[in-house]
Amino acid sequence: SNAAGSIATDGVQIFTVTFAQEADQGAMKDVAKKGAGQHFHAATPADLVDAYKQIARRLPTLLTK
Repeated sequence: SNAAGSIATDGVQIFTVTFAQEADQGAMKDVAKKGAGQHFHAATPADLVDAYKQIARRLPTLLTK
């Protein structure tokens, strides 16, 4: 989508998660790719938890005093 491309040029990383079989995974993969992120499809609740764990691992860590 154009919005994904615009956001990505601002340095925002985009991750997409689908969980319904009817979800347009192809479109969500395209959005994630434009945003230098990744698409996850969660067929089970455990897959959903794993997807969010993987996303969390890719986020930067900010240390403050």
